[in-house]
Parts: sequence; C-alpha cells; structure tokens
Amino acid sequence: MVKIVVADDSNLIRMKLKKHLKDEYDVIEAHNGRDALLKIKIEKPDIVLSDLLMPEMDGFELLRRIKEDKILVPVVVLTADIQFETNQKCLELGAYKVLNKPPNREELLKTLEEALLSKENA
Repeated sequence: MVKIVVADDSNLIRMKLKKHLKDEYDVIEAHNGRDALLKIKIEKPDIVLSDLLMPEMDGFELLRRIKEDKILVPVVVLTADIQFETNQKCLELGAYKVLNKPPNREELLKTLEEALLSKENA
C-alpha cells in the first residue's frame, strides 16, 4: 500500500484526513514538521501531505529541510492562507501543489494521485 505522511498539529484535521485516505493509503500521522521530517526519514513515504502553520517546525521549514536533505518525495501543502505569495513560496520551496483547507475529498485524492504519477515519471 502507498505510504503517506500527514502532518498537521490538529488532531481533528489528521483524523478527518485519515478517514478520507485510509482506503487508498497507509497513513502515518505527524503532529508537526519536526515529527514529520523524522517519520519521512524513517518510513520513506511515497507522498507527504502537510499543513503550513504548526508548532516547533512549520510547513515552510519542513519543505526547506526536505529540499536541503535531497529527499525525493512529493509534498502537497494544505493551508487556509489563500494569498498568492504563500502559494508561490511553497512552490519555490518544492511543494508539488498547494490546496486550500479544508480540501474537497475528490480534489485531494486526484491531487495525490497526480503527485504520485509525477514521482514515478521523474
């Protein structure tokens, strides 16, 4: 089964995402960016789904560290911040795509599928 790390400091959001993803993905939960980075290095997931605003290490720093450490994993960012600058910054740091929070289930699944295909074709 395809492994996905879901990084969000909200237990409620992680539970909702896990409910949406559990049939297609082996969901590994992380409560912040630091926890996500550790789990990414240990679990070697196929994809990462990350919030931006988290304690200890936010989503921007997580993207930076993934890029610096040359970890080849697509990252889809979820955020309530709809500013163009935020979206651009995420993409510049290596995010595959940025989705508005809360995501539409169909859009989320389609985006994850596309990200996985892009990884295979890279």
